[in-house]
Amino acid sequence: LRFTPETNRRNIPIVKRALGRPSAWPTISDCAELHSTKRAYSRFSESAMQDFAQGSLVEDLAAAPERRFRFAYPKRWEAHIYSTLPLVWSALKKVSVPVLGVRGVDSDVLSPAMWQRWASRHPSHQLHEVKNVGHLARLEQPTVVAELIAEWLETL
Repeated sequence: LRFTPETNRRNIPIVKRALGRPSAWPTISDCAELHSTKRAYSRFSESAMQDFAQGSLVEDLAAAPERRFRFAYPKRWEAHIYSTLPLVWSALKKVSVPVLGVRGVDSDVLSPAMWQRWASRHPSHQLHEVKNVGHLARLEQPTVVAELIAEWLETL
C-alpha cells in the first residue's frame, strides 16, 4: 500500500475491510467457518468453502498455535488490488484480443452501472452475467463459469 495515496486507503470501504480482516487461524476449519458467515462467501457450498480455506492458507509451524494457518498472501496485497481497481478502464482501452467478461448478477463489486459502462464502451467484448451468484462467480458456480468459458473459446 505504500504506493497507494492515503486518501484511497481511507475512502474505499472495501480496502478498509480487507485491512481489518483476520489473517491467521488455529485451524483451516476455523478460517472456513469465519468466512462462511460473510456475505461475499454466503453462497459457497460447505465443500467449496473448505476448498477455499485450504487453498488460501499456508501452515506456519513457527507461529503460535492460535495463528498456525495464515493466508498465503498478505491482506495488504488484497487491499492494494481493491485500491487500484479504477485503473481497469484505461487498461481495457488497450486490449486488442478477444475478451470474455463474466459477472455475477448479485455482485456488490462490479455494479450494474459499471457493467453497462463496460458493455457500451467495448461492444466487441463478450459479456455474460451469471444468475444467483455474487462477485465470486467462478468459486460459487465453477461449472457454469467453466461452461461459459469453454463455449466462448469455441467461438474464437
